[in-house]
Amino acid sequence: MKRYLPNKTFVILAVIFIALGVFCKGNFFSFLNGRDVDAKESFKKITKAEEEQAEKYFNEAALAGKNNDYEKAIELFNKTLEINPSKTYTLFCLGYIYEVSGKLKLAIESYEKYSFYESNNPEVFYNLGNCYMKLMVWQKAIDNFLKAVDINPKHVDAWVNLSIASSEKGEYKNALKYCETAILLGYVPPKEYIEGLRSKVN
Repeated sequence: MKRYLPNKTFVILAVIFIALGVFCKGNFFSFLNGRDVDAKESFKKITKAEEEQAEKYFNEAALAGKNNDYEKAIELFNKTLEINPSKTYTLFCLGYIYEVSGKLKLAIESYEKYSFYESNNPEVFYNLGNCYMKLMVWQKAIDNFLKAVDINPKHVDAWVNLSIASSEKGEYKNALKYCETAILLGYVPPKEYIEGLRSKVN
């Protein structure tokens, strides 16, 4: 019952639409572009030319990521941050590219940096949880999935992965509770998984 892959479609679409300059009010794209205002105050001012160059690198990185050219995407996202560190959502995108290219420790580092500036984004904690699951560090996976569902109680994938991580850790009662929460939100678990949890709890 592997559920702990990153939400690839969601993140790739996010990166692509950001790169194309699409503004989608009230969703992932708006808080990527709008929630790092406070963070910007702590960074040095950059020139208009530097800002435009950083945006150019970001857009090129997004397209490289879309084309699965992860090394180029990593290079360009890092160049973006070198020029304009206040563009903090680049850290999220960089973390995702590290994650899908298997560089999990670097992914964790980037996601954690981003979470410092954007602590209300459930996706960063969901992705952190996924990274720790892949490393089989179950408690840290659980901690991050709990943060994700605390921010967004309707995050079905986070509840599912929370159940799996708890099961892997031997916490079957919690695993069953989290799975049942996911079921209430529309998730349909494999029959053998839910029955296995119930048999271990009862």
